[in-house]
Amino acid sequence: GTAIFYFPAFAGFKALRLWLSIRPVQLESLPNTVWNTWAPIIISYPLFHNVNDDHQQAQRVLAKIAYEHAPEIIIETLLTIIDTEKDSPDFYSALDSLQDCWDENISYRLLDKLRDPDLKPTCFSEILRRLTLKRFSAAISLAKTLLTLPLPTDENGKQKAFFAARALAIGAEDAGWSVIWPILQSDAE
Repeated sequence: GTAIFYFPAFAGFKALRLWLSIRPVQLESLPNTVWNTWAPIIISYPLFHNVNDDHQQAQRVLAKIAYEHAPEIIIETLLTIIDTEKDSPDFYSALDSLQDCWDENISYRLLDKLRDPDLKPTCFSEILRRLTLKRFSAAISLAKTLLTLPLPTDENGKQKAFFAARALAIGAEDAGWSVIWPILQSDAE
């Protein structure tokens, strides 16, 4: 999450990936201290490299194991990546790596991140979209609050309202219709 290329960490990730393919059961029994050390590179490695599907699947498996042993380090690394990559969509791969271990803890921490006034619109949009696709009720509620009339007039508020409407349309059970329809009816433009 520091945008500094640390090649021993890359080598460590490759070693974990090799270990996963040869002795996965033995890998899972590593102590938490080992996972504490390697958890950050497990979810950040693809930020620096083009990867194929096999690599992404291996990363997801490793992330799941690491999350079982070092959940706070995984979450803190994710939040650091989001903070570091605010102007870039590179954080998508870190979010992707957590698909197999995504839980309420991750969801609530990302919900807190949505409230960060410095969070860039692209990050806000993607995090809200993923949380609503997971039908995370607190994120759906947040999206709905961003769409109360009158809508914001400042540029940041307008963007967040748009992203909230889009997230509800693709992720909420009712497609956000109960909130979006009154806005459409009230919009004269």
